[in-house]
Amino acid sequence: AISLAVDRKTVVNTVFLGAAEPAFGPITRGYGPWYVADLPRSDFDPARAKTLLEGIGLKDRNGDGTLDDTSGKPARFSVLTRKGSTVLERTLANVQEQLGKIGLGLDIVALERNPMLGQWDAGDYEAMYYGAPVSSIDPSNNSDLWLSSGGFHFWAPNQPKPATAWEGQIDQLMGALATTMDSAKRVAMFADVQRILAEHEPIIYFAAPKVTVGMSARVTGAVPAVVQPQVLWRPETLGVGGAIR
Repeated sequence: AISLAVDRKTVVNTVFLGAAEPAFGPITRGYGPWYVADLPRSDFDPARAKTLLEGIGLKDRNGDGTLDDTSGKPARFSVLTRKGSTVLERTLANVQEQLGKIGLGLDIVALERNPMLGQWDAGDYEAMYYGAPVSSIDPSNNSDLWLSSGGFHFWAPNQPKPATAWEGQIDQLMGALATTMDSAKRVAMFADVQRILAEHEPIIYFAAPKVTVGMSARVTGAVPAVVQPQVLWRPETLGVGGAIR
């Protein structure tokens, strides 16, 4: 419901001033063959969002524009994020405004990095808005995120065994991906991982900033990528043409 209630184009235009794209998953077009263009996505639909929330008992019971639970208590939740990050805080402020339009309250709790991670590690939060670096080379490098036993498995880390059947499916696919040499099979496996994640949506994505790489016209053999540093990640291909001044 929250995903449906947020217009990602508004986030792109207000937070990134247009220099981004709406994001519905962790893998964007910049990740080459790992990207799946036809994943299920939660396009902006505030009416459906309100219907889904009403289905769990949250609706405006007194006509004040705010959703209430069955006891009449206003529906709201807090989101933990890192203080000082302009992108994180501005994105949450925008999401807060948009959720307010369907009557759902959001409180932003911005903390310095270490206290924030401390609360996350202790499970002392309702929701969290943060970023995890995703390898643009091989998703197996991010097993700590994908596997249910991983310490960076955001929504329920360090599980002794998968809490849900679909998390178990992802575990199996990532295990097979890590041991398979066939590139096409590996891409297909990770596409299935992304489809499972999109179906259950334990993480919500809003926008992916565009990466702009500037360089001299004299540089030859440059192969920019989303991995940092965008040009120097493959220095063996670089060269300089023309006179050096």
